[in-house]
Amino acid sequence: SRDGYFVWYPNYRSSTGRGVAFAKNDHGDLMGREFQDHLDAIDDFVARGWVDRGRVGVGGGSYGGYTAAWAATRQTQHFAAAVSFVPIAHVATKWLTTDIPWEYYFVHYQERWPHEQWRYLEDRSPLTYAQDCRTPLLLLGGTDDPRVHPSQPFMLYRAVEAATDTPVRYVRYPGEGHGNASNVYRYDYLVRSLRWFNAYLRPQAERSDAPPPLDLDYSEWSAAR
Repeated sequence: SRDGYFVWYPNYRSSTGRGVAFAKNDHGDLMGREFQDHLDAIDDFVARGWVDRGRVGVGGGSYGGYTAAWAATRQTQHFAAAVSFVPIAHVATKWLTTDIPWEYYFVHYQERWPHEQWRYLEDRSPLTYAQDCRTPLLLLGGTDDPRVHPSQPFMLYRAVEAATDTPVRYVRYPGEGHGNASNVYRYDYLVRSLRWFNAYLRPQAERSDAPPPLDLDYSEWSAAR
């Protein structure tokens, strides 16, 4: 990218675009084989000399936010910064508060209820590993999200803040749902994300290793861009 980042958009196992069998490849294995695809890609990029293993970041929204939250907690040793937008933090309570419970029942839960697989769902929840988080984590989401309840990022924020000294921040967008409709909030999300990555992923001489300011000066970015 123009800011010096190598950016990878993964089509990992169970993504769309490669047929039904591929899309069902890891159903019943949340953050299992699908996440291993991310780690394998990082290994390949490092071997090719494209990326620095110590300066790998991860970002995403919704299920991608879940991926980023999982990366920052359960797989924290691999990532130096994470941006997680409207993420799933606790899988069972996500199902209990979402507007698409039947999709979860038939697709993600393999026609089993949360109480029938509670230990598995706990094992695949970023919240379970909040105390292990060593990856600076930026959480963002709308206050009116019907898909991933705002309590999800808030729980993870509170847990990481209480259990660790790792930089963590939670930004809420008033009136927004599962994704920002407002252009102002979309811009805010992009600026905050890039600033977060710059703070922790730039070469040592160029970064502060401290959270960027909570209040943004948009005029600085408008002039620079």
